[in-house]
Amino acid sequence: TGTAAEYGLALVGEDGQTWEDRISIQGLLNTFHELGGQAEAPKSVHDLASQGDPTAIKAWRLYGRILGLALSHAVNMLDPHIIVIGGAMAGAWDHFAPAMMDTLNQHIFTLPRANLKVCRSRLGDRAPLIGAASQVAF
Repeated sequence: TGTAAEYGLALVGEDGQTWEDRISIQGLLNTFHELGGQAEAPKSVHDLASQGDPTAIKAWRLYGRILGLALSHAVNMLDPHIIVIGGAMAGAWDHFAPAMMDTLNQHIFTLPRANLKVCRSRLGDRAPLIGAASQVAF
């Protein structure tokens, strides 16, 4: 039906929120607002964290922990050798990756923990554009 791998739509808990609600760009912004931060765009949360804003840093850490938990489910089910993080969020790697990796490693089995590689896409937020362009027939 073309709906495989829509993991982001799975419920996180009993409150009705999905993984996408928590680990999307909008999810990051919502988390920042829930913590009392004021920003109109996720890029602002990145900039604030880079400047040492404690609320922005906390929002990114929470984002990393939630992403790590989501990835742990995928790792335990699919046992991949590599996970590549791309899109707009890859630009904030330094803000969320440590928390993501800590949480991921806490929730996966020993063998995957020893062998799994998690990295940032070299294409960053250009990945979707390059992928879409590759589908155009000439």
